[in-house]
Amino acid sequence: MGRFYLPVVLGLCLIGEIQTAGYIGKRPASQGQCHYQNINSAHFSYDRNDCEGPSKWCEVHECWSTCGSEHRQSPINIDTHQAKREYFDNIQLWNKHKRVPAIISNNGHSPHFDVHVDKVSWFNNIILTNVPYRGNKQFIFAQLHIHVGKQRETDTRTKNRDLSGSKVNNHEGSEHSIDNKFYPMEVKDDDNDDDDDDDDDRDDDNDEKEGDEETEDEYNDEKEDGRKDRRYTYSRDCSSNNEDKNEDEYSKKCYNGHSKCKVRFAKTLSYLMEKYYEEIREHNPIAPEDFIKEDSDYPLYECGDTPDLDFFYSNCMKNNPDLEEHVQVDCGISPTDVLPYDQRFYTYAGSLTTPPCYETVQWIVFKCPIKVSKRAFENLKLVKDSHNDPLQTYGVRRPLQRNHINISKNF
Repeated sequence: MGRFYLPVVLGLCLIGEIQTAGYIGKRPASQGQCHYQNINSAHFSYDRNDCEGPSKWCEVHECWSTCGSEHRQSPINIDTHQAKREYFDNIQLWNKHKRVPAIISNNGHSPHFDVHVDKVSWFNNIILTNVPYRGNKQFIFAQLHIHVGKQRETDTRTKNRDLSGSKVNNHEGSEHSIDNKFYPMEVKDDDNDDDDDDDDDRDDDNDEKEGDEETEDEYNDEKEDGRKDRRYTYSRDCSSNNEDKNEDEYSKKCYNGHSKCKVRFAKTLSYLMEKYYEEIREHNPIAPEDFIKEDSDYPLYECGDTPDLDFFYSNCMKNNPDLEEHVQVDCGISPTDVLPYDQRFYTYAGSLTTPPCYETVQWIVFKCPIKVSKRAFENLKLVKDSHNDPLQTYGVRRPLQRNHINISKNF
């Protein structure tokens, strides 16, 4: 492995509803249309000067109109001074040491490690519970993927002059920032709500209201003497990886209060990135479906609108044939591959950071980063996208969204 290491911020993306609406399957190459009527041909880009770029995602297809919302879009800058301390129960990961079967594929957008979810034997899955503001909901560990920034163009004479005109460079690959600080990468652990038929999460007002009520009832119980019980429920059980003897041991001491971060080297994650990003580097593009659907009776959705369920099920469900060439991950994957030593986190109600940008996500962004090898980082940057350009050409990073979102923390 490389001798140098780069820090990575970790975000848990808890997807509450409409799991199949994200960019599943291969991303077709752009047809340069700026607007598509067929969802299976729709293409989004990270080129900020393109009509399919981040600021125009809401115009590319009606199913992506939510990308123009100013309500709770992600990613955001986490202002630690504005984050409100809450007394959450400890987040629980059931079977967190279990290595579950997984594949990796290059979908033309970013390489994804996808978990095989066992729908027959529930106990074979890795389950996340006690998610802030989500009541008794359970989330299934489903995927790992990593965001990276745009390659910095430098003057060969000065070695440090940025010629790209872009503020996105190797040191700004994470989508979220903490106090306006970005990291070279952001690894996302996607966990899906196990209740596919629950539509409550699409009602943002009800969702936030339920969260507020739950917090008040559960954590502000009054004692007999009338004082509020403000117990601090920070976990004393540190994450560990005793079953994987090749992984660095986790810290024996849990951090709390204002302790400094101890950055963990994610040895297994580095190995997975080094090995498998090289194996799936090349992308096999698919031909976009160029037919145009007949006009429907549904109203047109403009930027900022959220499509209703009838429109969604009629127009936004992508055809997802198994067209991706994938590679089996020999040793499987586990959340312990990416978890930091430190359990302190920030959380807020946000959205997916790629089209369709649905606002059904509870984000958990850990305070302390992990680090991976330089070779792992380089291999990620060289993975090809749907136009066979390296990911570092435009990066895999949506700009920060300027909406007013309440942020909580557990420390």
